[in-house]
Amino acid sequence: ERILCLSARDGKLPWKVDYAETHEPIRKWGRGARSTPATDGQRVYCLGIAGQLTCVEMATGKVIWQQRLLGPNPRLKGGYGVYSNILLEGDLMIVMRTRSPAVVAVDKRSGKVVWRALSTGEYFGTPTSAVVAGRRQVVVGVRKHMAGLNPKTGKVLWQHPHPKAIDALLTPVVHRDIVLFRGYGIPSYAFRVSADETGFHTKNLWTSREITPWFNAPAARAGRLYVVNQGYRRPFLFCCEMETGNVLWKFRIRGLHSKVSSWVLVAGDKLLVQVEDGRLILDRDAGKSFKELGRTTILSKTAFAMPALVGGRLYARDFSHVVCLQLIP
Repeated sequence: ERILCLSARDGKLPWKVDYAETHEPIRKWGRGARSTPATDGQRVYCLGIAGQLTCVEMATGKVIWQQRLLGPNPRLKGGYGVYSNILLEGDLMIVMRTRSPAVVAVDKRSGKVVWRALSTGEYFGTPTSAVVAGRRQVVVGVRKHMAGLNPKTGKVLWQHPHPKAIDALLTPVVHRDIVLFRGYGIPSYAFRVSADETGFHTKNLWTSREITPWFNAPAARAGRLYVVNQGYRRPFLFCCEMETGNVLWKFRIRGLHSKVSSWVLVAGDKLLVQVEDGRLILDRDAGKSFKELGRTTILSKTAFAMPALVGGRLYARDFSHVVCLQLIP
């Protein structure tokens, strides 16, 4: 595998880091790293397909530390590899394993494990950090339940059961004390987390078999949830109320075929939808309807990776190319 640093100005390569990986995944979804790098502005943290964590100096690419911590489940031949992205929380980097213990917090300066928590089946999502019911937490989904963790210690603050035990796919969405989640074989569902003098409590709000994201986490804004559905039967961009799950509008995206990952990003008052066949759709939530502003093709091959929006520029990639687009207001 390679960690590449590209100039945001012209795409040139100031440095790269090469290292050997040992996992041979199911080739249907491509080879190479699944995880998105994370940075605190001084260092870059990367997670390889076989679970190798690497910390490099951003300015030079110098390797500060490496360790193999999160390898795929050895019982699964081939498998998909390690998918979780890295969550930076203070001096910790928090990542998911595909076997128990599920959640591991590592000191980002040294690579040493600080705490471990929970058990799991296969997991391909990423932990989320947010202030929930007045307290900073790490929210994560595992095989039997959702959980809120103390980010400093890993202590479980609350648990909320899934409708049934699952393999967890989605990164949780947290908005105004409401948590949204979906796993393999269960509907999307939302619940509220509250707190009083006796501790934390959860309450179911709604479930939906109509809104069915796959790996692609929805985006929330102003009490609304935006979801790109996957699959032949419901290939829509949905807008629904976070509180109730009521669908406010939906827009059919032709050619949205598979069950992998098309993405929606909130950009001010606009929405950016990246379809996995390389198309980019720009639109606006018009209250009770969808208003398309334009579309173009930005990638030529299957694009599974979530794009990034930084400083008015959109960065996107497929299996072989990285592109940068200037978004014009």
